[in-house]
Amino acid sequence: YIYVGSWDIRYCLPLQLCGISQIVGAILPVRFHQGWYEFLLLLGLGGAVQSFLTPEITTIYNWLTHIDFYVAHGLIWFFALYQLVVKKRTIRPNAWLTAFLIGLGTLGVMAIFNKIIDGNYIFLCQRPIVENPLIMGDWPYYLLSFLGFGLTNIVLFHFFFRWQGKRISPDFKAS
Repeated sequence: YIYVGSWDIRYCLPLQLCGISQIVGAILPVRFHQGWYEFLLLLGLGGAVQSFLTPEITTIYNWLTHIDFYVAHGLIWFFALYQLVVKKRTIRPNAWLTAFLIGLGTLGVMAIFNKIIDGNYIFLCQRPIVENPLIMGDWPYYLLSFLGFGLTNIVLFHFFFRWQGKRISPDFKAS
């Protein structure tokens, strides 16, 4: 972003949901925390899926930001699947609630930060410009669709990964 002259504190810090998920994913191999793993797997991975389906590049669009966008979101998949497959991590029975509550806390912190810097991280202050049928209404009403579809995503991923853990290992126990 600095190279192409588009760096701006209001848009370029890794503080969208996916940027936060990348940071969490990079820290987990060094300092594992079950709640943050559940956040990464249930909320971060769901966010990365949505980002691949409806990309939203918030800075000047060029080949560098295009590559950065897809590599960064691919890293979320890598970090989550590394913990799941290589480290054989599992999720707890109420992991969906943990992920949702950590997500709500993250939204609260980012709302305050956005106010301080006049930013729009996690699209809390302004609707994304991407055409997405899951984003309904103008500000602040689209935030309700974010929460509703986010919770639905979390619950679906939760049941999938709980089912997958039981299917792979008959003596499956949440860690």
